[in-house]
Amino acid sequence: VIEEGAQLVFETEQETPYTMVGHVTSSYWSENCERSIAIATLVGGMDRLGETVWASKLDGTELSFIEAEVCSPIFFDPNNERTNG
Repeated sequence: VIEEGAQLVFETEQETPYTMVGHVTSSYWSENCERSIAIATLVGGMDRLGETVWASKLDGTELSFIEAEVCSPIFFDPNNERTNG
């Protein structure tokens, strides 16, 4: 699960300070999706659907990143099939 408040970057191979392009506002484990999900603010968010973004993670004193995919905010049952099924 990505940490709430994690900073987002488009590229991990850059000089410090990193160019931050957003941050995670909420993050949870989803039993329905069987994976981690998160909500974030992101520069150009809706224009970046399908792209990869990297969330910062601090392991002790070492900075690492977690890969994430930018997706639609309606990602579970977008056609409302569970209700109409």
